[in-house]
Amino acid sequence: MLLYLTFIDLKKAFDFVDIEAVLEALLTQAVPTQYIRVLLEVYCGFATKISPFYSNVVVNVKRGVR
Repeated sequence: MLLYLTFIDLKKAFDFVDIEAVLEALLTQAVPTQYIRVLLEVYCGFATKISPFYSNVVVNVKRGVR
């Protein structure tokens, strides 16, 4: 039975990570494409909608925790 541990540095949660560099590293490490596709769906085109005073404002999210 395998045991995996994950450590998350929450202090660095809002730092900028170059998604292109992450994808390139995953490709060079032969990570299966279905996992890479999931990351692409999470990071590319991510937006949130704010509705102040009944008018919608769409904001493209470029950094932060997803």
